Amino acid sequence: MSLVEWDDSLAIGVKLIDKQHKELFRIINSFSERIGKEDPSFTLKVTLDSLKSYAHYHFTTEEKLLQKNRCPLHFRHQGMHAAFAGLVAKLEERQDSIDRKGLLELQAFLVDWLTTHIKKQDMPLRAYFAP
Repeated sequence: MSLVEWDDSLAIGVKLIDKQHKELFRIINSFSERIGKEDPSFTLKVTLDSLKSYAHYHFTTEEKLLQKNRCPLHFRHQGMHAAFAGLVAKLEERQDSIDRKGLLELQAFLVDWLTTHIKKQDMPLRAYFAP
């Protein structure tokens, strides 16, 4: 069973963005399934590699659409993405010292950050995400 399930309340109505959000959920759920089954530092490394790569791709997509559609909050939204990327970078620095408890804390943070970001940050901007 997945830790966090996608549902229609998370859909912003732009297929490309919704598809990318679903992939971020898949990455978080995969991370959740690995906890306790693998070495914590390995679990974190694999997850951070996936998150870093896919989040960069997704954030770039969103930011290009916001810029193209002249969203007045483009730079603010870009700053939120940069803050998340900065957090991932900090986690990479300490990945060798993380334990199972740290992974569970990260799991809770990722679920909260993604669902909150979609509902409170992306949703109000959905008109600006149109391709």
